[in-house]
Amino acid sequence: MSETLKVLLVEDDQDQAELIRRSLEKFDERFNVEIIDSGESCLEKISSQKYEAIILDYQLPVYDGLEILKRIKNRGIHVPIVVVSGQGNEKVAVEALKNGAYDYIIKDSTYFSVLPKVVQQTIEKHHLELKLRESERKYQNIFEKANDALFIIDPKDFTILEANYMASTLSQYSREELQARQFMELYPDGQKALAKQLIKKTLCDGHNQDDSLSIQTKTGDLIPVDINASVIYHENIHYVLCIVRNIAEKKQLQSLILNSKKRLQSLFDGITDMIYQVNRDYEIVMVNKKMAELCHELPEKLVGQKCYQAYFKCGEICEQCPAKLTFENSRPQYFEKVLGEEIFEVTSFPIYSDRGEIEDVVIYLKNVTEKKKLEKSLIQSEKLATIGLLSSGIAHELRNPLNIIETARFYLQEFIQDHRPEVQTKLDIIHKNVKRASSIINNLLEFSRQSDDRHEKINLKKLIESTIALIGKELSAKNIEFSLIGKEDHTAYFSLDSLKQVLLNILINAIQAMPEGGKLTIEVENKVPGWV
Repeated sequence: MSETLKVLLVEDDQDQAELIRRSLEKFDERFNVEIIDSGESCLEKISSQKYEAIILDYQLPVYDGLEILKRIKNRGIHVPIVVVSGQGNEKVAVEALKNGAYDYIIKDSTYFSVLPKVVQQTIEKHHLELKLRESERKYQNIFEKANDALFIIDPKDFTILEANYMASTLSQYSREELQARQFMELYPDGQKALAKQLIKKTLCDGHNQDDSLSIQTKTGDLIPVDINASVIYHENIHYVLCIVRNIAEKKQLQSLILNSKKRLQSLFDGITDMIYQVNRDYEIVMVNKKMAELCHELPEKLVGQKCYQAYFKCGEICEQCPAKLTFENSRPQYFEKVLGEEIFEVTSFPIYSDRGEIEDVVIYLKNVTEKKKLEKSLIQSEKLATIGLLSSGIAHELRNPLNIIETARFYLQEFIQDHRPEVQTKLDIIHKNVKRASSIINNLLEFSRQSDDRHEKINLKKLIESTIALIGKELSAKNIEFSLIGKEDHTAYFSLDSLKQVLLNILINAIQAMPEGGKLTIEVENKVPGWV
């Protein structure tokens, strides 16, 4: 309310007017009373000036109070008016109130004490109504211009009482058509009961939400919607306000995202190595089937778990965690990790957000156990090849002194006429061991001899015997009895080097399998024509 309460007093009795002015200003010093004596002057004044209230005498010259009320109303001027009269007339009072008067007062003995209070209350009521109308105008404006469809529903029979422009646009019904329908009629037959249940639940809980329904438009199209329903009150009567949002684009986007996620998951699962993705809390965001198999779980059950708990059964982050290092250093990491008897190459890569910050980390694990074994075998093969080369040289060097020893033995036996038995025995021993050493050297040279990759005719029995001669000492040391069963004429066409290596590996594996000794038998047979 303003500091000055400007009041227009329309009274043709000057004495009465002065008494009224004094009583008002005495009651509240904010009252500023302007006095005029005719209805014509009143109409002129209110056309050019604003007043907080008008005190209008019913009996005026030319135009009475009722006529002035009607003319003010017709001009669309909103100002609170209190009609006063010297005669109590119920019919006049009713007419005055019907034509916009706020109150009607009779000039009796209490008139001058009652009037100021009535005028003050009239002004306060008018201000309150103005605020209420402004508030309603604002809310009506919000209601009309809302981006979502708004429905106000009568909870007694579910009739739509009001609907905004967007409600009409969404449903393709006019607002008049909507206000003649029940809210459930906007949904297909299979969803009408669900829509009714939504309203009932809202009345019980005060609020409810559902995004599973679809509005059926006037043309029969189905539009998926998100409904937020709540109970509202107006003049102590409750209604249901439904805010209905078109989520067709949202559903389409969700479908695209879901399909994209499925494609990404298919890509993940198609990777034969192990791969998973974690966020900054080390929670698993995605994981492929191969990684899930390592944990004996389904991929979806691992999502959301801490990676160190799910994979490594730890209570805290692993000491050499690739994700942690990538989060800290913003760089990919690479190292090897041993899990039980298996070896893994672990690589981590950062995933950046739109702001350029590391959001997630992808960890890639590759089982390289077989690769490491092959590398070790290759190194061992290279060592054996080197030993073979050295053995060939050593064998050639040993053959010369053996020839000299054998020559010397032959000379002693032929030219020294010493027939003592012990001398002859010693010479036989020298001959026997020279022959044995020569045989070992020949076998070693034969085994270390490099052949090409062409297949050649190989006598299998001789190959086995020459190979056994190389490891004969090992067989004796391990207390292993060896026997060879087979004919002399069994042959095969194969790469000599490959077959020698295969045979040696089999014999070494057999020796290692019998640490307490035993019997090793090789049988060469030709049971199927063309196969040995």
